[in-house]
Amino acid sequence: MTSAEDIRALVEQALAGQEVDLIDVELKGRPGRQVVRVFVDVDGGITLARCAELSQKISDLLDRKDPIPTSYTLEVSSPGLDRPLRSERDFQRNLERTLKIDYQEGESSRTLVGVLKQVGPGNIVIDCKGELRTLELKDVRLAKVQPRW
Repeated sequence: MTSAEDIRALVEQALAGQEVDLIDVELKGRPGRQVVRVFVDVDGGITLARCAELSQKISDLLDRKDPIPTSYTLEVSSPGLDRPLRSERDFQRNLERTLKIDYQEGESSRTLVGVLKQVGPGNIVIDCKGELRTLELKDVRLAKVQPRW
């Protein structure tokens, strides 16, 4: 049985040299009706045309390697705004955006909303209404971009 990790290894191979960040690979559904979801991103956001181009490259490789013997659907998209930020790279891509962050401070859980100003090794700096706050990434429990309306 093919796992999402097996598919991820092939997707990484297909995306080598494409200057995109592979965010996640999901394999859902039952045999014959499986869906492979690939989430990619680039600085400034990925376009629909770029997703289509990458989908073709991934599809070509999956067709050649045939890791899923039954039919499946391939979806390639951006991770979306509601996806939690997990890595330093995720935070770097979202500089100057407003984030809502749940974090741990000692024994307490706290939440703040502010503009991401800086990402350093292991920490981030948030502007909370003119006050700069530095948070260690290890203390961040959940961080999401807040869309502008």
